[in-house]
Amino acid sequence: MNKKAFTLVELIVVITILAVLWTIGFISYTWYTSEARDSARLADMWNIKKAIDLNEINTWKLPEVTNPVEIKVWTQVVFTQWTFWNTTIAGLKWLISQNPKDPLTKLDYSYSVTSDGSEYEIGWFIENDKISYNPISQANAWESLAPALLRWNYNWQFVKVISWEDVTLYASPSITVSDTSVEQLVDLADQNKLVYDWFYNLPANFASSKYNTNWWNTTKYLNKDNIVIYNWSISDLNTETNQLDLLSNLKTAYNGTDIQNEYIIKKVMDLDTNNHEESTKTIKNMLNILVSDKIKRN
Repeated sequence: MNKKAFTLVELIVVITILAVLWTIGFISYTWYTSEARDSARLADMWNIKKAIDLNEINTWKLPEVTNPVEIKVWTQVVFTQWTFWNTTIAGLKWLISQNPKDPLTKLDYSYSVTSDGSEYEIGWFIENDKISYNPISQANAWESLAPALLRWNYNWQFVKVISWEDVTLYASPSITVSDTSVEQLVDLADQNKLVYDWFYNLPANFASSKYNTNWWNTTKYLNKDNIVIYNWSISDLNTETNQLDLLSNLKTAYNGTDIQNEYIIKKVMDLDTNNHEESTKTIKNMLNILVSDKIKRN
């Protein structure tokens, strides 16, 4: 009577196949759950944006950053940062029903506002960065690396401080920082602690999570010695000389940085200051929208 049984080789093959199938299933499940969390994050962001924009339409102002950290250039506050939390949404009344939190870390999303109250930025991250166009290699990255996402109406080039007729423009690629213990914009630039869309510095409020908020301090977002790009009156921005000087200073602030080829910054970097007609037309349109409608377009 012949008895059939598995050989050792056959058992090893079966176990290997089962292990591969289990691994594929586990990876697929992990991917699915992280994709679901990313979808929840995007939904949260749209709800926050809708509430903020409707509030601005009704009240002509953005909700205040409560318990804020002030980011300064010397003694001048240029923007404030904290989180979009219960105290912030209390002023939004019925526009948003509850405080959104990250589905994985259960932390509030980052919220920053410029000192003049005209521009804001919401910061968070996503777990799956397969659609990222970020050039930074992840060859030696660990599990806690995730790209930041920033929204909504900050211009990603410079922040303005206006006092009566005088205006000071400071180069800054975002109004979100990865370390709120550093309060000077120059120091944040020097230590590479600014947060930029799709790059791997994360808003400071995620520091208590497993995710790394600072990408090894290696990504250069801004040249610290070229923060101030304009410091004069608004009316003087109507002169071609000052417009071209501002553009030149803005290009210098980002020249040689890791974000100089990113879409919005690249549009500025590609402008030829020797081509006065094209450059001044572009800079006047930008200033008219972002600084003051007193800038003449023609």
